[in-house]
Amino acid sequence: MKKLMKKRSIQLFIMIMAGMLLVSCGKNSGSSEKSGDTSTESVMFEPTSEATETSTPEPTDTPIPTSTETPTPTPEPTDTPTPTITETPTPEPTDSPTPEPTETPEATATPKPTATPKPTNTPVPQITVKPGEKYDFCIDPGHGFADPGTQGLLGKGIYERDVTVAMAMLLKAELESRGYKVLLTHDGVNQPNEDDIMKQADEVGLEYDKSRFTKNKVFYAYERTIWSNVLYRQHAYDAFISLHVNYVKNASVTGYHVYYCTENDCTAKSKVLATKMTEALKASYPKKTVKLIPKNYADAYQVTKYSIMPSILLEMGFASNAGEAADLMNEEWRKEYVKAIADGLIAYKNS
Repeated sequence: MKKLMKKRSIQLFIMIMAGMLLVSCGKNSGSSEKSGDTSTESVMFEPTSEATETSTPEPTDTPIPTSTETPTPTPEPTDTPTPTITETPTPEPTDSPTPEPTETPEATATPKPTATPKPTNTPVPQITVKPGEKYDFCIDPGHGFADPGTQGLLGKGIYERDVTVAMAMLLKAELESRGYKVLLTHDGVNQPNEDDIMKQADEVGLEYDKSRFTKNKVFYAYERTIWSNVLYRQHAYDAFISLHVNYVKNASVTGYHVYYCTENDCTAKSKVLATKMTEALKASYPKKTVKLIPKNYADAYQVTKYSIMPSILLEMGFASNAGEAADLMNEEWRKEYVKAIADGLIAYKNS
C-alpha cells in the first residue's frame, strides 16, 4: 500500500511539473507569434485512477540549439608577386677569322723499279767544255734510252743499260779521284740529238754516213761512235772504252771479255789498250776467265770499228749466269770492279 501511495505521489508530481511547463511555453509562444494578445488559457490536469494509464503529453517541438561554434575565418589570399623574368641578352656573334686551309702534304709515292729516263735531246754536259781542252779518257755506257740491251738474270725491270750507266758513273768517279779528266758519251738522262751530232761532226771535219742516223732518239751504237769521235777531235783524250754486259744461252759460261778491231787506223794502239785492260782484270780476278778477243772489220763492234782513237769494248760479265748477274747488281762488287778497269786505262796511258 505504501508503495502504491508513493508511486501515485510521484506521478502527481510529474503531472504538475508538466502542466507548469506547458503554461510557460504557451505564454512565450503567444507573445512571439501575436503581438497585443494578452489572454492566457488555464489547463487543468485531473488525476486518473490506477486503472487508467497516464496519458503522455504530446511532444513539443523543442528548438534545436543553435551551434555556437565560431567559424574559422578564411584567410584572405595574399597576392604572391609574380617573379620578374630577367631577359638575358643574347651575345652578338663575333666574326671569328676563318683559319686558312693548310696544304695537305702530298703522299709519298712508293718507290718503283728504276725506270730508264726518257731522252731529253739535250747535249750532255761535256759538250759545254771548250774545244781544245785536254781530257784523258772517254767512257761510253753501252746501250741506253730506248735501246735497253740484254736483261738475263739481272732482275725484274733491270736491263743492261741500267748497269752500264751505273758502272760508267762509278768509273768516272774513280778516275777523277786519281786526278784524271773524264768524258761520257751520255749519262743515262741526257743525249745529243742527231742533228747536233752531225753539225758538230761537220765542224770538226769528220766523215760519217748520214743515212745511218736514225732520227728516232734511240742513240744507237753508230751515233754514239760518231759522237765519241767528235769529242775526241774536240778534247784529244787518250783512250775510249765502251762498257757492256754479256749474254749467252749457256748459263754456265762466265768471264770478262775485251774486244778491239784489228782493221782500222788505230789498231796498234787499240791492241795495246786491250792488252793492258786484260792484264789489269786478270791481276784483280785471277780465278776468272779473262779473254782478249780481236775482231776483224766485218765482225767488229761498231764502237771499235768506226772509232778514230784507241778503243775497246769490255763485256763486264754474263747476265745469263746467276753468279755474275748477282755481282753486276752488287754495289760493293761494282766499286771494286771499276778499280780494276781504272788500273787498265791508266796503265795504257802511262805506257
